[in-house]
Amino acid sequence: MSEQPKRHTLSDQLAMQHELLMAALARTAPRGSESCSVKDVTIGDLKGKTVIENLTLVRGEDEDWPAFLGRCAASLDNLDRMVIAHNVNRLQRELDATLEKTGPQGLVTGGEDG
Repeated sequence: MSEQPKRHTLSDQLAMQHELLMAALARTAPRGSESCSVKDVTIGDLKGKTVIENLTLVRGEDEDWPAFLGRCAASLDNLDRMVIAHNVNRLQRELDATLEKTGPQGLVTGGEDG
C-alpha cells in the first residue's frame, strides 16, 4: 500500500514557519567587519550634499573571495542608494521652502506692497 502524504494543518504550517524564522535569525553573519562614514560637503560643486567619506570592508575568516566581493558590491549599492535618497529628500525640502517663498512661477509672494 502506498502511504498518503501527510496534510499539514494551519498549526503545522505556523510551526514550520516559526522554525524557519528562528533559524534565519540565529544564523551568524559573516565574520568580516564593516564600517562607513559619511559627511556633508562644505565647498565645491557638491556643497550641501552628503557623500560617502570612507567605507571599510574586511574579509571574514571563512568568507571565500566571491562571497566577499558580493558583500562589497551589495554594501556599495545599498550605501549609494541610501545617500542618493537622502540627498533627494534634502533637495525636495529646499525646493519646497523656496516655492513657499517665491511661488511656483518664481515670483516673490506676500509681504510686498504693489
